[in-house]
Amino acid sequence: MFLPGDIFLNDYDIFAAKVVKFVMKYPTIWHFLFGRLFGWRPDPVVFYHAGIILNKNAVVEQQWKVRIASVQRQILDKPSIVFRNTKLTEKERNRIAREALKHIGRKYDWVLILGKLFTWLTGFVWLQRWIQLPRREICCSLVAKVYWDAVGETFGKESWHDVTTDDIDDYCRSKGGWRIVYISPSIMAGMVC
Repeated sequence: MFLPGDIFLNDYDIFAAKVVKFVMKYPTIWHFLFGRLFGWRPDPVVFYHAGIILNKNAVVEQQWKVRIASVQRQILDKPSIVFRNTKLTEKERNRIAREALKHIGRKYDWVLILGKLFTWLTGFVWLQRWIQLPRREICCSLVAKVYWDAVGETFGKESWHDVTTDDIDDYCRSKGGWRIVYISPSIMAGMVC
């Protein structure tokens, strides 16, 4: 069902996830204020967390530190979607998996969260590129960095630090060559794909 290099996104129903999804929904506070003043409504943000599939049984994800987790626990037991880049060769898929494994054990980048917050407050995108710790990532920037290093995928951004879980979702849905290979029933019931 799943191949190395597939990307999974999933959702949680906790307060922190709702805050992060709100910030992803409005790229800056200015977008939020514009929406409030003029009734503009951005697309909904469905997913909070991102990771990379290693094989049919295991994924790599950032949860306080980068770790290997089970497909069952991280995808099949949660509201999830899995995207596959159909243009990748088997060699490229395996390169993505190997690149993801290089990050195992790396800690969470709390400083990047501050950089993203300052970017959200000011609109200055470069803040999230400079306010971060080297060799540390958050879940979405880990996926973006691995893809960036392994196959040159940018997800339409200038830096992997700029990528959010919602950017990955939007990019994979709109860009040719990507397809949904799995979507959980709870997500399917709540949205149109």
